[in-house]
Amino acid sequence: MRNTLSYALLTEIGKVLIILTVLMFLQYVRHEGAPDASPRALTQAETNDTLEPLRPPADTAR
Repeated sequence: MRNTLSYALLTEIGKVLIILTVLMFLQYVRHEGAPDASPRALTQAETNDTLEPLRPPADTAR
C-alpha cells in the first residue's frame, strides 16, 4: 500500500511540473515577439534624469 501511495504522489508531482513547464514555455513564446520583450539599459542621461529629484538644490547644499 505504501509503494502505491508513493508512486501516485510522485506521478501527481510529475504532472504538475510538466504542466508548469509547458505553461512557462508558452508564456515565453507568446512574449518573445512583443516589442518590449527585451528591455534596454538606461542611458547615462536617463539615469541622471531619474536621479535628479533626489539631489538637493545647489543653494541649500552649502
